[in-house]
Amino acid sequence: MLAFVLLASRAGQPISTETLTHAAAKAAPVLPFLPEVSLCWANRSGTITVLAWQALTENASIGSHWHVDREGGLTLFSGHCWPRDTGWDAEPSESWAEQLARWLDRHSALDAHEELFGFYTLVRLDPDGAGSVTTDLLGAGQLFTGDSSRWTAISNRAGWPRRPPMTSIPIPSETRWQWDGSRFGDRRWETTPAIGTRLGRRSTAR
Repeated sequence: MLAFVLLASRAGQPISTETLTHAAAKAAPVLPFLPEVSLCWANRSGTITVLAWQALTENASIGSHWHVDREGGLTLFSGHCWPRDTGWDAEPSESWAEQLARWLDRHSALDAHEELFGFYTLVRLDPDGAGSVTTDLLGAGQLFTGDSSRWTAISNRAGWPRRPPMTSIPIPSETRWQWDGSRFGDRRWETTPAIGTRLGRRSTAR
C-alpha cells in the first residue's frame, strides 16, 4: 500500500521545510493505513518534492513502492503494475520499484500503459525533477490535483490537495503530466481523447 503527494513550486522557489512539515502533518490523519516507512524526496533545486508512505510491502514480494537511484532520480508507483509479457522476478533480489526503474530505463514512462499490466499510478523523476506522472490505461489508479499561489499538488489521495488552501480536482482517465523540472508557472491544459490530460503548454496536437 502506498500514498503520496507531489508538491511542485509554481514560482521556481524551493519548497520550505515548514511547508513540508505542514503537509506531512496534514496527511497523517487521512492515511488509510498505518505506515511502516516514509519518504521525503526532493530534486536538486528543492522545487519539487514527493512525500510518500507505504506498508505491507511483503505482499506479493513487492519489497518497496519507490526506488531512488544512484544519481538521485525517483521511481514510485501505487497499486500493482508489471510488464504484460514477462512480469517481475518470482523470487526477486530487487523490489518491484527497482525492477520498474530498470524497465523504465528502456521504455518511455509516458507510454508505459501500453506495456504495463495492472491498476496503478506512476511517478518518474530525474535528479533535476524533470519527468512525468501517469496512470494506467483505464485510469483505475486515480490522481487528484490542487493549486495554491505557491505550488501545485498531485496525489493519489483525494483529500490531500484540499488540506492546504487548494481546490481538489479529480483527473480524467489515462492521465499524464510532463514537465522540465524547473517550475510549473501558469498552468494550461492539453486534452485529446487518446492522450487524456497533460500538464504543460497548450497545443493543437491531434
